[in-house]
Amino acid sequence: MKLPGNKATALPLAALVATLALGTPQAGAQGLFDMLFGGGVRHEPRGEFPPPPPRRKPNPNVSAGGGGGGSVKISSPSYYTYKADKLVRVDFSALTAAPQPATPQDAAFVPSATGNAFREAIAGLSDYELYAEPDIAKALIAYYSANPDFIWVTGANANSRAQDAVRVLGEAASYGLAPSDYTVDVPTAAASTGDAAARLKEFVRFEMALSARVLRYVHDAQSGRVEPNRMTGYYDFPAKPLDMEGVLKTLAHTQEVRTYLESRHPQNPEYQALRVELESLQASAENEIVVDPNLLLKPGETSPELPKLLSLIARNLDDEMGGAYGEVLSRLATSDVYLPELVPVVKAVQQKAGMKGDGVIGPRTVASLAGTSKADRLLKVQVALEELRWLPSDLGSPRVFINQPAFTASYIDNGEEKLKTRAVIGRTTNQTAFFYDQIKQVDFHPYWGVPQSIIVNEMLPRLRGDPGYLDRAGYEVTDSRGKR
Repeated sequence: MKLPGNKATALPLAALVATLALGTPQAGAQGLFDMLFGGGVRHEPRGEFPPPPPRRKPNPNVSAGGGGGGSVKISSPSYYTYKADKLVRVDFSALTAAPQPATPQDAAFVPSATGNAFREAIAGLSDYELYAEPDIAKALIAYYSANPDFIWVTGANANSRAQDAVRVLGEAASYGLAPSDYTVDVPTAAASTGDAAARLKEFVRFEMALSARVLRYVHDAQSGRVEPNRMTGYYDFPAKPLDMEGVLKTLAHTQEVRTYLESRHPQNPEYQALRVELESLQASAENEIVVDPNLLLKPGETSPELPKLLSLIARNLDDEMGGAYGEVLSRLATSDVYLPELVPVVKAVQQKAGMKGDGVIGPRTVASLAGTSKADRLLKVQVALEELRWLPSDLGSPRVFINQPAFTASYIDNGEEKLKTRAVIGRTTNQTAFFYDQIKQVDFHPYWGVPQSIIVNEMLPRLRGDPGYLDRAGYEVTDSRGKR
């Protein structure tokens, strides 16, 4: 959520409007309006806010599903099968096919003492198989064609820039990234004797591999490992431009490689807090007993997870439960068959935890006994870090932030949460969109037109069995001419 200037942004705006219009008592909403704008309440849309849209004439060829006929559905945005960009082999022929020009193509390029060594070394790329994302492969050739020199090699060794870069790539897990995505084999220190040509070949390949993996790291740190808009139509995030050639130019002229690479990550407090949580989880011990969180076990069925659960139940027995079920648990402690004798034990445990004692062992029963595994908690934090990378690094101030998992909307100014209210969030099949944008206007108690998809998919089926539903819910219904 980015706020250029003093403009607030929302993620998502739809959830904000629904919250202000439907989820907040009028007195509280009045206070919100005064807090934000210091003015009176506007009950009618004015200014830039458009009036209610005119009703479209019904299509006589589309049935609404009355009279026992089939109903019509309006499709929601789709979920997609995610497809990442295929890696391509970097084509080094543009570098190796012809001699390099006497005058560098990049006017800002200043050759170093290793410039001649680089020109000699590029012949070693003719049969080198390096795979990278298409835009990274293109950037490598463009940069080194205009700047034919080493970034990561000085003399006969990997330089301090290379050492810092490799260390940062190796610490990717501290940001919820996978270090294996950025692995590079570093040449060993130069020996006093050896084949100089082979050494140059090793160095130029290291140069290209490290540049490719650094560019991948910078991209992932800035924009995330995955492209969210490829997962679902409910996501609508603008692309974050990245000048990859510019990244390599910067790295070629700085000794502060670590500072630069770490600065590519989001710099907001939310991201930093998640990193602290991730570090704490990584240092913590795993649960002593880990049970499959998705276990579903009915009486008579078999599972190797059952003895683990029985062990947890036996460990936490109180005097009452121990007197009633201690003998059964001791005798059947290693059973992987959910025998009838164990059903009363499970029912008692479920009821004690405030659940319906149905005797079916499911995720809620497992969670109440085994808690959440370390792996599951780590994954949730890693996913949250990835989602924050989809947003601007600077979330802006003031801003409105919709926390969908928490069902809340917050107004934040200068890092302080000034207002927090509940938000209505859609279901998975009809979910609230994820995006960020500028808020141009906030309207108090707006005239809210129900989307066609909700009218057709949800309201019409309900009206067939409950014709008075709209009146009781306070909806206003108009005909095609706008008459109530």
